[in-house]
Parts: sequence; structure tokens; C-alpha cells
Amino acid sequence: MKKSSAIKEYLKSIKLIASDYLLAFGFLFFIPFAAFAWKFMVTSDPSQIPFVTVQMIIVCFSISAFCWGVYLILEAKAGRVKNNIFVWLWLFFVIISIVAVVIQSSESSFLVECKRVTNLTEKFYPGTELGSIVSVHQHISSFHKLFFAMGSVLITTIFYIIFFVLPKRITRFEFLSIICVIVAIFMLIVTIYSYIHEWDEYGLFLKALSKGDDYYIISQSSITSFLVNRVPYGACLMMGIMFMLLGHHWTHKKIWLVIAVYCYTNMIFTWCKTSLTISTVIFILYFVFTIVTSFKKHLIRNLIFSIVFGLVFTSVVSIVLVSVLTKGRFVYQIYNIFVAFTEKSSLIKRTYIWGNIRNELKGGWIVIGRGFGTHNVLLYPMNLVNGDDVCPSHSTYYGILGAGGIINLLGFIGMFVYFVYAFIKCWKVNKVKTIGLSLPVLAYFMYSFTECINYLWLVFMFPIILFYNLIKKEMIKI
Repeated sequence: MKKSSAIKEYLKSIKLIASDYLLAFGFLFFIPFAAFAWKFMVTSDPSQIPFVTVQMIIVCFSISAFCWGVYLILEAKAGRVKNNIFVWLWLFFVIISIVAVVIQSSESSFLVECKRVTNLTEKFYPGTELGSIVSVHQHISSFHKLFFAMGSVLITTIFYIIFFVLPKRITRFEFLSIICVIVAIFMLIVTIYSYIHEWDEYGLFLKALSKGDDYYIISQSSITSFLVNRVPYGACLMMGIMFMLLGHHWTHKKIWLVIAVYCYTNMIFTWCKTSLTISTVIFILYFVFTIVTSFKKHLIRNLIFSIVFGLVFTSVVSIVLVSVLTKGRFVYQIYNIFVAFTEKSSLIKRTYIWGNIRNELKGGWIVIGRGFGTHNVLLYPMNLVNGDDVCPSHSTYYGILGAGGIINLLGFIGMFVYFVYAFIKCWKVNKVKTIGLSLPVLAYFMYSFTECINYLWLVFMFPIILFYNLIKKEMIKI
């Protein structure tokens, strides 16, 4: 009997290790799959994509789908995936997202009002003037549809695994530290790559900053690492900061704060205003939160930090106010940079994009949306009318609406309600831990209003869901 039970335990551990590797391989092959998504979203003719790339996409999808399929089967056999409402919702959203892609017409046309004219407008729609109604056309090939249907399956599955499988799979919160280590390594890779390939850009940026050259900083600065442009690079660094603060909150190791400051310093060079603003706010909130929750334990240290922080904060605010009010020569550079940081045109351009999304969803499409990927493909030529060479929605909520319509948006709202429920439960058990874990979620919601991070960025909610599940299992001592 003892030998039989030992064999069973051994086989159980083998299945556990196999499950871990399958999950890891699924994510490993999803990364190159996702890397080509941007290219397809803005490419009208898939024949421009090399055949080798097409083969790689299909191979990466097949391996990811196989790994995650077997992973979910193993987890179900281990009792960590049960036949409940979440399983049926996952299947429902997978089916709806595929249907939304498949039923798209191959040829789509839209009428778009031109509200601003730039060189891009003149290039793609010559002769267009303000107030003109421009007819735009987009072709979606069968291969586009196949690719986007595959993407819908993988992204919806990732979402399901992160929220409804992993929390039941993990029995210790130290797993968060492992995630933080992986994120920290990734941050080092993207920044070191940037130093090597964009070293001259850093010098030009510092020179422009010292002169108050807002035109260069807004329009010419191009520190992007190996990402598409400086906005996703800034967002990537913001993600790093949030996870480093999570790591510090849970382990109290100073190394996480050091890496967070390192990420913040690099973010300045991207001049991604949304990421910089939110990261600054979260840094301040976390600093205040840490002092308040550990005031009695480190009384002298926190008093000194509070005084220094108060003086620095007051000085910065005073300098900015004086710069704006006086426009004096001594502080004129600061004034220029301040104006550049608070430019209104960036938000106005987003409202044009949001109008295009509403235009895209006319004719009943608002119910199920245009589907993952196809939404961006259709949006791209409309944005060109107003001189924006972008395909993202520049809003998480509009992005969800465009890709999945009201059905997907209701699913997102349901996820938010589930998060709030978990937050309240965690709050009743341990307020300090819950507040610290929820700060990245606050960053996510602030960022999501003006940037489109509607899928993978939801992992910011994961720590609270994990904490909630661990409390339910009573496997940690609070």
C-alpha cells in the first residue's frame, strides 16, 4: 500500500511539473505570435508579409493552443478547473470573438469628417480640407480573418488562465515575487538594448531638455528600445514600476524600490506623458502609504523622510507655478517643458479616434463588435484622415467596445464586479495588504482612459484575485 501511494504521489508531482512547463511554453510561443499582430493590423495586403512569417505565426499558434489545451486538461483533472460559470463564459467569449471576425465583410467603406489636416492626411488623401467628408476603404483578406480568429482564442484563454486557473493553482503568495523577478529581468533587457542602439538619442534628449526645446521632445524624440514607438516603451516601464512596488510591498526588500526608480528614470526619456503622470502619482501614493503604515515602527526615519518629501514637493510646485506665472528667462526652459507636458492637442486627437470607433460600429456592430484585430484594421484608414498614423483605440473602454461590442464590455464590467467583490473580502481580512496590492490596479484604471490596454494589462488585477483565493483556502497566515 505504501509503495502504491508513493507511486501515486510521484505521478502527481510529474503531472504538476508537466503542467508548469506546458503553461510556460504556451506563453513562450505566444510572444512571437503577438509580435506580428501589430504588423497585420496595419497591413492591407497580407501578400506583403513573407511566407516564412506566415508559417511561424501558424506554428506559434498551434504550439500555444496545444500547450494551453493540455495544461487546462491537467488542471481540470487535478480539480483546479471545475465546470462552473467561468468555464462557460470563457467558451462563450471565445465563440463570440471568433464569430465577430468571421462574419466581417471583406470590403468595408466609411465616411469620415476631416477635423485636422497634417502631412499624413495630404499623403493618403490628397486635397482633403477641414470639414471635408472623406470616403475610406479597407480590405480584410481571409488570412487576416484566420489570424485574428486565432488571436481571439489565445488572448481569451490567457485572460481565463490568469484569473480563474492560476489563483487556484498557486498555494503561496511568493509566486508574485517570481513574477517580479521575471519582469525585472525583462526591464533590464529592454533598457540595455535601448542604451546600445539609441545612445545618441539620449544625448539629444538631454540637450533639448536643458534648452526647453519642447518641439524636439514632443515630435522628434524617439527612444523606443525594440518596441513599436515610445508610448508602448513608456507603458512597458510603467508596468515594471507597478510590479516592483508590488514586490516591495510584499517582501519589503529595497532592491524592488531601486529597480522601480531605475524604470522611472528611463521612462522620463520616453516622454510618455500618461505613463509619467500615473507613475508619479502612484509613487507618491505608495510613499505616503508606506510611511503611514510603518510610522510607529520606524518613527525617526519616517519623520525625516516626511520632512524631506514635503520640502522637495513644495519646492517643485513653487518652481512650476513661478515658471508658468512669470515666464521669466531664468525659468523659461521649465515653462516650455511644462507646456509641452500638458499639451491639449493629444487629448483632442483621441476624441477624433473615439468618434471613428463609433462610426465603425454603426449598423448593429455595436452588439458584438468588429472582432479582435479587425477592429484595428478598420480603424486605421479612418484615423489617417485626421493625420494619425495609429490603429489603437487610445482608450481601453473604446477598444473593448470596438473589438467585442456591448457583449465584451459587459464581460469586462462583470470582471470588474468580481474584482470589487474580492477586494472587499480581502479588505475585511487585511487592510494594509489590500491597499498595497490595489495600487497597480489604480494605475491601470487611470491609464486605461487614454490608452488601449484592454487585454493583457488586466493582469494588474491578478494580485488581489490571488490574495482572495489564498484567503479562501486559509493557506496563509495574515
